[in-house]
Order: sequence, then structure tokens, then C-alpha cells
Amino acid sequence: MMNATNAMTMREKNRRMILDLIRKYEFSRAELAKETSLTKAAISIIVDDLMKNGVVKEYRSEEKTIGRRPLCLKLNPDFMYAVGLNITRSHVKIGIVDISGRVVCERSLEVSPKKEALKQIVKTIGELVEESGVEAEKIYGIGVTAPGPVDTQNTTILNPTNFDEWHYENIGLRLKNVLDKKVYLENVAGGRALSEKYFGLAKDWTDYLVFVVSDGIGSGIMNSGKLLRHASELGHTSIAYNGIPCECGNLGCIEKYASMPAILQGTPYQSWQEVVDAEDDALIEKEAEYLSCVLINAVNILGFESVILHGAANYKPQKLMDAIAKRLKNNTITGESPKLYSGSAFSEVVSAAATVFDNYFNKF
Repeated sequence: MMNATNAMTMREKNRRMILDLIRKYEFSRAELAKETSLTKAAISIIVDDLMKNGVVKEYRSEEKTIGRRPLCLKLNPDFMYAVGLNITRSHVKIGIVDISGRVVCERSLEVSPKKEALKQIVKTIGELVEESGVEAEKIYGIGVTAPGPVDTQNTTILNPTNFDEWHYENIGLRLKNVLDKKVYLENVAGGRALSEKYFGLAKDWTDYLVFVVSDGIGSGIMNSGKLLRHASELGHTSIAYNGIPCECGNLGCIEKYASMPAILQGTPYQSWQEVVDAEDDALIEKEAEYLSCVLINAVNILGFESVILHGAANYKPQKLMDAIAKRLKNNTITGESPKLYSGSAFSEVVSAAATVFDNYFNKF
């Protein structure tokens, strides 16, 4: 019995390894055997099963080679879809996304008042599914992203700053009967971190931080390829122990200094884009100083190698990233600065849908 259990565990492990490779790149069977050190027979058993279930497709490579072109494997984008729902302080965006990250259709809605917004969300999800032509059984779930903190296990938005109307809203309970699908909830930054893993810069990375700087400050931390769901509130890291009171009950949270409303307060600018276009280096340096305080702590504790910037601060971000990198290099324990990257330009619904696909790929 023990040997049978071990064999099943090993088969599932190999299946997951192969699927993880195919979702990132296109491989031939021979290339998979070389990459995994599995026998060609073992590869064929797993691949044939994945093809039988419609997960992957095999096609003739267009690469110019001598002789017959090899057959390559790739994910079948029509195998699975997700509803992506992103709730912000100003609007709601809903879309249907396939497993390759392609947005089939999407729509934006106003968010006020909440009661009316919830009715519109439910109605719009149904309309978009019909508009997309996607069969209901191919929709794996509904992914929701919202400002944090959120309770992912109970699909409940907790008490995000300047988001009072949505406090303690169990969005999973509200949506569970819409399509009779499971609902997944992440904070906005966590969704961005997952979308970078599946569709963006981080396909081959295991340890990185997504840093979202907009109306609030959020973080999505990936460790060994997994999202750290209980370590995502860098926006509520204190940079002044007797500083400005925050709605979370703490003093001196970075959100009270470096979020867009905070950094623009008392300036002639209405947006961070105006700051960058005006080449206001002093204000850019000030923002870099604030953000670096939090990032230095995060790097010293978690040791990730890359930071991906998202949000309003990601507008022409090179000066800001250079200023942050300089401070990180001079102040981290190792003296080494993680590499800073400008985030991928995904629709918010892709980040929300990524929470659904992450559950699928991690179930094996």
C-alpha cells in the first residue's frame, strides 16, 4: 500500500513539473525528457493524459530545421477560463480571461453606492459570460482583487484605508451563487505578483516582491514560488514610531507618507504623472527615501532578489527606481541591491484571474 501511495505521489509530482514547464514555454517531448531527466515513456504517459483532458495541445513547430519539424506542446488556451473582478476605490473592472492570460472581454463599472455596485457586478458577470461565448463548465472560478488587508481564506475584505463602505464585506458569499463557481480573493498586490508569475516578468523567478504604490501601498511577496499571504501589508510598516496616526491603529505607516495622496499633499501637482513630467527631482527623491525605508527592511528580512514596481509610481519610473536602488545598495545588510523592474502592463482583470489559475496549477 505504501509503495502504491509513493508511486502515485511521484506521478503527481512529475505531472506538476511537466505542466509547470509547458505553461511557461513550449517544449517537445524530447526536450521535456532532457529537462526533467524522466524517460521518454514516462513523459508520453503524462503528456498523453494532459492532451486527453484538453489541457495541452501538440502542434508542428514552425522553426526552420533540416528534416521534419518537431512537434511541440503548449497550453490549450481554450481549456480553462476565469472571471476576473478588480475592486478599487474608484471603479470596478470585470473580465473573462483565458488560461494564457488573454482578456476575452471586459467592462468597467462605478463602485458607489456599494449595494448598487454589487447588483451590477452580479449582472455584468452573467452578461460577459454570455458575450464571451465561453461554455460555463470551462470557467474554473471567480478571482477577486481588492485593496488589502483581506482575509483570503474567508474571502472577506477587511479594513483597507479609505475603503470604508467595503469593510468586512464577504465578497465570496456575495458571488458564490452567480456561476456556482468557487471565489478566490487576494489583495491587489498579491494578484499582481501572481500575474507576473504566470504571464509576465517572473516566469522563471521564485523570490521577488511586487510593490504597488498608488492611493495606498501594497505588496505581494513571492517566496519559493508561493505567495506569502500573511506578509503582504508593507504599506502598514511604520517608518516613524511617533508619526502620523494611521487608520490601522499604528503610527507612522508608510502609506501616510508615500502613497500618492500623501506625497502630493501640499504640492501643486494633481498626480504622480505631473510630478514626473515636471521633472521634480526633489519630490522624486523624497518618494524614493520613504519607499526605501520599507524596502530595506523587507530585503534584510526576506532576501528577495527582485522588486517589480506597479501602480501610479510605475509611470516613467527610471529616476525613481535609480534613487531607490542607490539607497538599497548603501543600506542593506549584504550591501547588494535587488534588481528593480517596471511592472507588466496587465489589465486589472488579468491579475484577478491569476488567483484562480494559481489555485489550479497548485492543486497537483
